[in-house]
Amino acid sequence: MIEWTFDKSKRLTELVCDPEDYSESQMAKIMTQEFGEEFTRDAVHNKIIRLSARTLLDRPVPNIMPYYSKYKDIIESEEAVDKDFELKSNQMVVEIPKEKLTILHLGDLHIPFQNDEQIQVAMNRHATADI
Repeated sequence: MIEWTFDKSKRLTELVCDPEDYSESQMAKIMTQEFGEEFTRDAVHNKIIRLSARTLLDRPVPNIMPYYSKYKDIIESEEAVDKDFELKSNQMVVEIPKEKLTILHLGDLHIPFQNDEQIQVAMNRHATADI
């Protein structure tokens, strides 16, 4: 019995989004190689149905880096980009040594009239967020 963790489900969803490249058997082989656990075609097939991942194919694909082509020369250049900013006396900078951060932003909570249950649900759904 496969324990479908978030990482496994996310990877399967990525593979499902390329249906012309991978059959369910190929997806099972890829998952077996990547996670070191035996995935069968049936397990992959059933998880795809439960995820309703095939419905993702009908939706438009968002451009996750809309300004990449515009600023590609700056992003990929070897030259350092000067970042000029001034800190006020009551401010400080915290550097987190990580390449990619996952941030959960909850805005406009209407404190002290917030809905604690909804905030807890949001925090539970994004428990892997760094900030």
